[in-house]
Amino acid sequence: AVWKVEDSPWPKSQFGQALCIELPQLPRGKEVTTFWVKYETTEKSTALQWLTKEQTQGKEYPLCFTQSQAICGRSLLPCQDTPSVKGPFSISLTVPKPLTAVASGNPWSEPVSDGAFRTF
Repeated sequence: AVWKVEDSPWPKSQFGQALCIELPQLPRGKEVTTFWVKYETTEKSTALQWLTKEQTQGKEYPLCFTQSQAICGRSLLPCQDTPSVKGPFSISLTVPKPLTAVASGNPWSEPVSDGAFRTF
């Protein structure tokens, strides 16, 4: 498949660019086409929110959490940010030890330690 990122011609284009994927052929009948999108976000994502360590109960570590209500989900990951469009996804989060990462859904495996970090 061929892909490109381009400015969106649609309303609300100020919220990001469009990821366009050209499939070699359209699926027929019950055929399924699968593709992977690997991405990263930045601290500028409106769906990411932070509490300083002073704002947490233990006052030892900061807390990062996501809240993608309204239309903030599209600032976190490439998606059609509407409740009527759903799609399967998997997530991998790497955090410094001794912190823990939590996400919705069921874990696929145990956390993997790599020096000073753990990946969930």
